[in-house]
Amino acid sequence: MDKPDQIPPLSIDEISILFFNRQNPVYIDVYDQQTYRYFIYPIINRTVFFGCLIITLLRPLSHLERITIEQGSSTLALELAKQHTLTEVYYQKTHEYFTELLEYRESELILTKGKELGLNMNSIMFVTLFKISSYQDLQVLEAIIHRLVSIIKQQMARTEKIVYGFHNKVTLLISLSSSDSDHISSITKLLDSIIKEWNRKDGPPLNAGIGNSYYGVENIRKSYDEAGKALSYLTEQNRPGMIRYGEIGLNRFFLNQKSEEIERFLNEIFSPLWSHKAKKNELEKTLLVYTDSNRSAIQAAEKLHIHINTLYQRLKKIEEALNLSFNNTEDMLKIELACHLKRTFNA
Repeated sequence: MDKPDQIPPLSIDEISILFFNRQNPVYIDVYDQQTYRYFIYPIINRTVFFGCLIITLLRPLSHLERITIEQGSSTLALELAKQHTLTEVYYQKTHEYFTELLEYRESELILTKGKELGLNMNSIMFVTLFKISSYQDLQVLEAIIHRLVSIIKQQMARTEKIVYGFHNKVTLLISLSSSDSDHISSITKLLDSIIKEWNRKDGPPLNAGIGNSYYGVENIRKSYDEAGKALSYLTEQNRPGMIRYGEIGLNRFFLNQKSEEIERFLNEIFSPLWSHKAKKNELEKTLLVYTDSNRSAIQAAEKLHIHINTLYQRLKKIEEALNLSFNNTEDMLKIELACHLKRTFNA
């Protein structure tokens, strides 16, 4: 072997996948102009995978060498478990401090602590909440949260912030030197890229809600509440990804509405349009396309690939079935709202 000390071409994610359902060591062969053999020994504490030892093999391992590797792995696992516990203590203390910020009362101690943690306390601030939606083992969840916090810290090393994990969520508070929209946009794009990369690599589904930015410590609670509502909206939609509170728009008024009530309202509007032969027939589709086309008959007919006279006939049937009029402002508001909820809440 020409380069027995070279780093094997295995990413962290590839190693994680390798030991996703495995706790035993493995041999792998990697071909790079010539074949290199590696012995990979996992470092595991109970069910939590911390990492692994990677040994480049020039010859078969002896029995004594195997024992040495096993003992070294056990020692590392204990040390990493200690570090894991210290991190949990740090998260708990940071969570307690963040709670104090949310219940802000003018205190020099709070301001001093914030500066020690790396925040500019007299600046524009906003909160982002990350949530791991699906998990089974609490110890594995802790390791996942630690990894997510580590990625955020690494990717946002130059940003003034505090970030910590608590149960299945990660809280990120960012302080900005200015309210420049380009600066906020660049940070938002970075957060979006972190989430997309996480979900692309088949990690547990990750959602994130971002609150609006406000000046001063006293407004952190407002941004935090908005981030929570944005996160709830994604959870209701049952989809991974990120959304800013401002992007929710009209739907913010329905975040606390029970899904059963929304579905009942939609049934009241759309069920008269369903034929006996087929649920959700052409009349429902016509209504959705018509409202989506800003009530332009020409555009709606083109999208539906029908003659405009056919469209007018369908619209007349819809008015009769719903006992409503497209010329009545109140009726139209009800129809527009129903179509909007149909498209966005997937009820």
